[in-house]
Amino acid sequence: MKFIYSLVGSVAFAFSIILASFNVLGLAGFYDATSSWQDDPLSELAYIIYGLIAFPILSLALFLMFIWMYPKWNIRGIAIAGGIGIWLFFGIYIFSIAMARYVMWLPLAFIVLGYFLIKRKYDEHKLRNLLIGMIVGWVVSYLMVLGKRLFQNSLTSYFNFDLAEQKFVFIAIAFFGIIGWLFGKYSKRSLS
Repeated sequence: MKFIYSLVGSVAFAFSIILASFNVLGLAGFYDATSSWQDDPLSELAYIIYGLIAFPILSLALFLMFIWMYPKWNIRGIAIAGGIGIWLFFGIYIFSIAMARYVMWLPLAFIVLGYFLIKRKYDEHKLRNLLIGMIVGWVVSYLMVLGKRLFQNSLTSYFNFDLAEQKFVFIAIAFFGIIGWLFGKYSKRSLS
């Protein structure tokens, strides 16, 4: 688990740092968070390239640091809260792109909170059921949307789902994730 938590934590932390830096640069006036690609393509292209270059380098450096500092730091809290923060950010992004431009700092805030609030030693049974529930939610909602599209003869990939279908998938992932968490919480008590 040390390797998995370090990998997930480094990816989530690197992504959160890049998002937060875009948000800070937008607030400082260097990067206009409200502009579109058509308004100034070179400025957004520079930030896309920055993200593509900085993300792998930052992720690798953080991964090596997290592996080395795993016994001293709460890497589990960083990984879990970072994943939740990124998931929440993309949920806000799906619902409102305009609002998501102003909460790019949200994953980083979740990482800071998770570092202090999530325990280092944690019941893996609950986490495993949460992840299984989220995966089941994604698969079930994805198949339901594809079934609807097959019935309408408009079969397409996830990236071409309309906004209502993306919201449905997002809500189903949250719903089944909560059910998986509760199942892990109460089934563990009944087994012990």
